[in-house]
Amino acid sequence: MAIENLCEKQLYREVPRWHFVMMNDVKRNSAYELALRQLDLRGKVVLDIGSGSGLLAMMAARHGAERVISCEAVPPIAAMAQQIVRENGFADTIEIIPAWSHDLDPAVHLPRPADVLVSEILDCGLVGEGLLPTVRHARQYLLSSDATMLPAAAVLTGRLLESEEVHQLNAVSRAAGFDVSAFNRFATPDYFPCRLPTWPHRFLSEPIDVFDFNFRTDPLTPRRRTIKVKTTSGGTVHGVAFWWQMTLGPGVTLTNSPGSAPPCWLQAVALFERPPTVRPGEVLTLHVEQDDQAIRFAC
Repeated sequence: MAIENLCEKQLYREVPRWHFVMMNDVKRNSAYELALRQLDLRGKVVLDIGSGSGLLAMMAARHGAERVISCEAVPPIAAMAQQIVRENGFADTIEIIPAWSHDLDPAVHLPRPADVLVSEILDCGLVGEGLLPTVRHARQYLLSSDATMLPAAAVLTGRLLESEEVHQLNAVSRAAGFDVSAFNRFATPDYFPCRLPTWPHRFLSEPIDVFDFNFRTDPLTPRRRTIKVKTTSGGTVHGVAFWWQMTLGPGVTLTNSPGSAPPCWLQAVALFERPPTVRPGEVLTLHVEQDDQAIRFAC
């Protein structure tokens, strides 16, 4: 598909604006570049899931990969990645395949099982863009048994949150004197992105570890757990703010924690329908579920 033949409106619909923020994010790009530089990619086949502009694929090629197979499910983005790769002189090393990674045929699309997986298909809460089932599938069908994963691991960390302003981003009771609370049926049931430092808020607990992930060895299947959280202050617990820290390589990490997040990522917020009021030192029980698409908290 030639990029010139796509109408402008179709391009606007199919290409999210956050791609520009991501490509301009020096902190993110530098972390991935350092992690790839640390690997010995000579003679290696690299699988890049989620081509975007082709940036990570070109980084892998620049640092010695013998072959980079990069897949992109959105046709106009895949077409543009092909153009960018060609214009940067990597057409002989990088192949952009316009498909989901689940649709790759290893006998057709890969010269052999890939030695390295590089991907950045994660949202503010880590799992919302299908990272877990994508990695499971790649490990089973597309990668060598000892493949290097980038990212290698991640930890989700959360804190009890008090913020009426953030709560109103996903809940309503009255407006202009009318009871409009029935509209809460459309509230996000799990989590949504929020640039937390821009809203008045207080944390009512110390940081708590929610889930950890080893992308090479963990089953990455749905799970649930119960967490006892001791409050550090009294107030109304509107929900839980949480974020991730990824390990990309030895000594190379990236996080979207408040105050440390690269520009292209926000924090995740999961809100309670009926926020409880707590006293300092009270122990709150959180029930947390993780599946292939979401993290859910219940209090």
